[in-house]
Amino acid sequence: MDASSRTQVARGGLSLLLAGAIVGLVAASGIQNAAGLAVTLVVVGATALVVGKVAEQQVLLGVWLAPVVAGVIVYVFEPDALLTQAFLLAVIGVAQLLFSQTGK
Repeated sequence: MDASSRTQVARGGLSLLLAGAIVGLVAASGIQNAAGLAVTLVVVGATALVVGKVAEQQVLLGVWLAPVVAGVIVYVFEPDALLTQAFLLAVIGVAQLLFSQTGK
């Protein structure tokens, strides 16, 4: 795997890890009706993508997917299942980050 591919895999892993953290915070807060929060998260992610592209900000391009994924998870799953989803997102994110460092 070349350096560009490893960077893309690492960005995906970081996004999933951050999405897991966001979903975990929502689960811990106990918000029951999170439709508005889910829409806000998706809008924040889309805005980060646009700003990242326009301003060529690599940090925003690396993490824009996190709030989008978190928003979709928060909207789709029941509040009592969010902690499990947060854990799964974090595990997959860490696995991707590790793979990006060792994949050759």
